[in-house]
Amino acid sequence: MSQRESLSSPAPSPSAPGTVVTGTPVLPPPPGWAPPPLPTSFDLPSGVTLAVPVQPPQPWEAPPPGAPASPSGRRSRRWVPLVAGIAVLGLVAVSVLLWSRGVFSPAAPPSAAPSAGAVPAAPVEASGGDIGREVELKAATGTARVTATRAVWSGAGELKPEAGMAYLVLDVDLVGVAGEVPVSAVATVAETADQTRYPLAFGPVVSDPLPGALLHDGDRLSGSLGYQVPPGPVRVHFLGTDGKTLGTVEVPGP
Repeated sequence: MSQRESLSSPAPSPSAPGTVVTGTPVLPPPPGWAPPPLPTSFDLPSGVTLAVPVQPPQPWEAPPPGAPASPSGRRSRRWVPLVAGIAVLGLVAVSVLLWSRGVFSPAAPPSAAPSAGAVPAAPVEASGGDIGREVELKAATGTARVTATRAVWSGAGELKPEAGMAYLVLDVDLVGVAGEVPVSAVATVAETADQTRYPLAFGPVVSDPLPGALLHDGDRLSGSLGYQVPPGPVRVHFLGTDGKTLGTVEVPGP
């Protein structure tokens, strides 16, 4: 066979059966070899952005009639009865505390309102009762005496009294007898015939308010007390630190 014929002879087809194709052999991977991991991120070319579709907010629609309430709505309203219960218990506790101490009494209903006397147009000095008489004040820690030296009813003061009310100014002298007895103007109340108690008022003209003090044997204290009460007989109670009555002064009406 000539050299030209050998060069122009066609190469055997690789798909022909029984044909052996020569070339680079394909070797199996070595033991322990694993393909490289696939990339988890990639950088976009400059100027290229990805557009992410954004869904517009959906309008709220009321649930159809008869549909069950949302569990979240039921949970959000569970604190309402709890807070209401705590508030009621707090009010009851404060009311019981004040009632047990006897500092204030609930106002009488309109049907049980006392028949108040006439409000004096000019100051009227009362006489009788415990005016000018010593009254004992007895505490757990000692004793003292109080004397009401003067009681004046008036329909005028620093402020105008409420309708049907009058001002009572009571001058008192106190002296310690034994032990120690706490006294103070704010620890007094005026009680009317219907057992309604009135605390110290700021409307009447009081030139020398009674200061607070702890009276010992021989200590003396003087001052004035002012109340706004319906005109009529009242009982002025001196109270201890526990709210209990230490002693009572009877004051006639105008």
